[in-house]
Amino acid sequence: ITPLPYRIKSIIALPEPKSLSKANRFIGSLSWYRKFIPAFASVAAPIHAVTNLSKLNRHKFKWGSEQSKSFYDLKNILTSSPLFLNFPDDKHPVFLSTDASQVGLGGILYQEIDNEKRILYYHSELLNATQKRYIPIELEALAIFKCFTRMKSFLLGRDIIIYTDNCPICHMMDKKILNRRVEKISILLQEFNIQKIIHVKGKYNCLPDYLSRHPITAEDELLDHDYGLGFKKDKSSSIQLIGAITRSKSKITPQQITSSSPSQHTTSSSSPSPSNDLNYLNPDEIFFDITKLKEYQSNDKQVQKIIVDLQKNPNMSFVYQDGILYKLASIPHGKTKRKLFYIPSSMIKQLLISYHDNPLIGGHFAIRRTLDKLKQQFWWPEMKQTVMDHIKSCIPCQAFNVTRQKSAGFLHPTPPPDGPNQLLGMDFCGPFPITPQENKYVLCLTDYFTKFIVAVALPSCSAGVTAEAIFKNYICQFGVPKAIISDQGTSFKNNLMHSLSKLIGYHHIFCTPYRPQSNGAVERFNGTFVIQLAKLTDNETNNWDEYLYPIVFAYNTGVHSTTNISPYALKIFD
Repeated sequence: ITPLPYRIKSIIALPEPKSLSKANRFIGSLSWYRKFIPAFASVAAPIHAVTNLSKLNRHKFKWGSEQSKSFYDLKNILTSSPLFLNFPDDKHPVFLSTDASQVGLGGILYQEIDNEKRILYYHSELLNATQKRYIPIELEALAIFKCFTRMKSFLLGRDIIIYTDNCPICHMMDKKILNRRVEKISILLQEFNIQKIIHVKGKYNCLPDYLSRHPITAEDELLDHDYGLGFKKDKSSSIQLIGAITRSKSKITPQQITSSSPSQHTTSSSSPSPSNDLNYLNPDEIFFDITKLKEYQSNDKQVQKIIVDLQKNPNMSFVYQDGILYKLASIPHGKTKRKLFYIPSSMIKQLLISYHDNPLIGGHFAIRRTLDKLKQQFWWPEMKQTVMDHIKSCIPCQAFNVTRQKSAGFLHPTPPPDGPNQLLGMDFCGPFPITPQENKYVLCLTDYFTKFIVAVALPSCSAGVTAEAIFKNYICQFGVPKAIISDQGTSFKNNLMHSLSKLIGYHHIFCTPYRPQSNGAVERFNGTFVIQLAKLTDNETNNWDEYLYPIVFAYNTGVHSTTNISPYALKIFD
């Protein structure tokens, strides 16, 4: 078993050093690994012979065949057993060592097993023009993110320890860093189980540093030849299935396909056996036989019903000619209509197999292309949904197609309450300019069923002020709600609010972090009343709190667009 090329390409693509400084940098980057490499001194001796030169003798540097052989021997050791581990050991954590330079990014994923370092993945990447303008902490965070993106399959579900030579980045996951790019990366890495980020001195982070200074460019892609999976060819088969990876330098050789014409509905002796290459297909279903359409239509109850109705109403969008029922479909940007074969339900499966699964006609293309091809000649009820269901149940498509969308999580929308005072949403809006009454924030409470609003101007959003406002302005006037939903701000998520919910007897629900849409009823009113306040407030005195309660009264007594009744009527007269 040999390692996959994409895991070691950063090492294999390293060019031979052609100067003394580059040779010193290469041999220095491997110094930490000498204790894991048997006979390291003898393997690296030719390179040491031309690098251990004094200042006066530096001009005598010469890179010859012996040094070249030593260079490739060392790269081979780095990418082969026992130093390189083909599969991670689930009993041990994984370590990621990263570094960044003004040229590129580098990283090494490894495990320490029996006090020995086993490499899992090498990665290096060239910076683009925008990334070269990043400050050091952003580059180091980007190096970690790029390595996690490339090594995701090795990192998910495992304990991860990160080593970096940048000290401030060590607090990226547990403290707020006032940098937009770093903060965004820390959020994107939340799905991984990062135990800690440890700072190491640069001299102990040699190989990642070397990879970051010698990143892979477009010309260094190690996919100049096919690394795909080859399938054994059947002696009776002329269709060759080859997993190929194409690149700009690859030469594409067309595969020879020998088969009879689909219109003959038979296969010659040189055609592939369905039981071997298409073992999930019935040989009789590979090609669709249109000559049997009349027979199948005559046995289909739905088709016969349409034919009977057509005799009573000739203006229907169907036509019956020569014993075959057709569907009349409009031509785009045209006034005429074309005839499409009406496919009875008993023939749909055979048609879909022929136009999707058959490698000579369908080619396992996606929903849109398959549907467009079928629409040119055929029609049946719920055609699009049938095609979608067939392709989603196609085994080869599900095995090989790569999804480009992240799967939806397990979150669900808030179910609507059964009546008033069942679910209450609350949120703070502000800070606003301080008023003469020293008010700065607005606490908004919204009944999810009636849309009734209670808004309170407050001097602060502390836990004590919040709890007192909820108790006096809502609970004492309208009763205890069954549940209250809020965000996870410190104003709501604290011991005092928890004790209040237990004492009074309501259930406190916290919505998703960084997702204000999950408390949409309150957020919608916030956007409404802020605009109204801005229209009425005197900019010179900052008296917005004097207009807050009239705005809330006008809102509650007006007809709501969702319920077609005023929130006041639903709340008070229910």
